Amino acid sequence: MDLIPDTRRVASVTYGLQDCYRGGFAMFYLQDPSLHEFQRRFQDHIQSNILSTVFGVQAIPADTQLRQILDEHEHSLLGMFSEQDGSSRQDCGITAGRRAIEWIRAEHPQLGMLIVADSLYSTAPTIRHLSVLFSHA
Repeated sequence: MDLIPDTRRVASVTYGLQDCYRGGFAMFYLQDPSLHEFQRRFQDHIQSNILSTVFGVQAIPADTQLRQILDEHEHSLLGMFSEQDGSSRQDCGITAGRRAIEWIRAEHPQLGMLIVADSLYSTAPTIRHLSVLFSHA
């Protein structure tokens, strides 16, 4: 996330990109349409801030603002994995997914990872690739 440039005007930034990306991931992971409402329900029931303790979100943007920020920066993040060999051609999902996992593994070699993917990735070549990638773990 730190590699993605924040092109917003510094004076107008209230929420950092890390909180926005982590909040977006939390929204996706928790399958809740409102991050604020989820946090409020969780806080009322458990008396804990799950977004901070589990996802590392420090400040939670409003849902509309979160979506707007993520939409503006979507292409920056996707661009890290969408180009093949320096060309501007879009890569297929499997190759882009492999490249994303390789990048995460290289950036965080000590991190234990559980790869969750749909049936598109359950092929012998992909499983062999992951076995080689994680054989030195």
